[in-house]
Amino acid sequence: MDYMRITKQERQSIQRMLNRGFSPNKIAIELERSPSTILREIKRNRVRIVNGKNSYKKVLDSNCAHAAHCFKQHLCVDCIQDKMLCRLCERCNAVCDDFRFVSCPRRDAIPWTCNACEQRRTCKLVKYYYRADEAQVYAQQKLKESRTGLAISDEELQALDTLITPLLNKGQSVHHVYMTHADKIPVSEKTLYAYIDANLLQVDVFKMPRKISRKPRRKRPERRVDSGCYICRSYRDYLNWCEANPGANTIEMDTVEGTRGSGKVLLTLKWMQSAFLMAYVLEQQTAAEVTRLFQFLQNGLGREHFQQLFPVILTDRGSEFTNPRAIEGNLQAWTKVFFCDPQKPQQKPHIENEHSLLRRKLPKGMCFKQLTQEDIQIVLAHTNSYKRQSRDQKSPLEIFRFTYGEDLAAFFNIKHLAPDEVDLTVYKKIRD
Repeated sequence: MDYMRITKQERQSIQRMLNRGFSPNKIAIELERSPSTILREIKRNRVRIVNGKNSYKKVLDSNCAHAAHCFKQHLCVDCIQDKMLCRLCERCNAVCDDFRFVSCPRRDAIPWTCNACEQRRTCKLVKYYYRADEAQVYAQQKLKESRTGLAISDEELQALDTLITPLLNKGQSVHHVYMTHADKIPVSEKTLYAYIDANLLQVDVFKMPRKISRKPRRKRPERRVDSGCYICRSYRDYLNWCEANPGANTIEMDTVEGTRGSGKVLLTLKWMQSAFLMAYVLEQQTAAEVTRLFQFLQNGLGREHFQQLFPVILTDRGSEFTNPRAIEGNLQAWTKVFFCDPQKPQQKPHIENEHSLLRRKLPKGMCFKQLTQEDIQIVLAHTNSYKRQSRDQKSPLEIFRFTYGEDLAAFFNIKHLAPDEVDLTVYKKIRD
């Protein structure tokens, strides 16, 4: 048959046949598909399931042969769970010297799922299931995300800019340049116009008289997005990660804007367990600024302390967060970054609520241009010294110091204020 994407009905058929024990080859024959297509579909969209969190089992599903009889604790130097056994945390597989991997002939080879396994109810290994509805949603999400953003790399964009910008600045038309250098331009003529409209090329539009004579169309601003940066980082992936790593402290990340066009924004980080909020001034709301900030944090804290403070980060899909690999540490993953679903701020409610307190000091509509990092640390001293009923009448800074120690807390340089010194009115520098 001609190539076409797998449909929802075909995915339902795949699930039914897997449940009945059909091999991928037999499924391929039934659906008139290539066996490699069926295998790729199963492996790409299967769902990882870890039992134990919401069941009667005392042992979390693990890939270690010793998990059922292991009582080790505190294998990780940054462990904050005093009474928790390491076998209940999947990180133990990576740090324990006695870990012995147990393979499964169904899960780790064809058919790559546990759908038809007779031992799946009693098996204590991590399991994978193929579920048609979830596979359909996941496939559509990956398809949408892979079509978002630029189709060329930063290096190709730079080479394109170097090639065509001098020619356009001589008054040549885009069509003339494209037809003359079509073999060196990796995009279509229409895409070239789109790049110019999005200010991705350093073209002087005043050298293009026909363009500036036309009224611009009403259009949402284009944001550069790393194509595929959200794949395997969705909110569902975050929940699966948390289930596999119980007890890990999530840090929610967001940005707070002043007046539009003022340039400066605040990047905010909230530790969920302590309610501690940290904020940094960014000169621009870009992925490059966020990358520079996390390089500063990684260099200042070192790998061990950074991993202790940032085990996992949950943020929204703002354009400034579209380089998650740089946030994680590029060559070595120092943390894990996940994204909320589009238009779902309620998936990170803790930092959204904390912003309401921060806005009492820095109201909406106020320009951040005159604010410095020292100003923000003064503001945070007041919000983090504010005692919370939900934290047993303790302030976030008190809990943060108790959890991570005075030395790590001192890195952020937030002063603890006496209760009577806390002032949640508009920050004086803005008020004046």
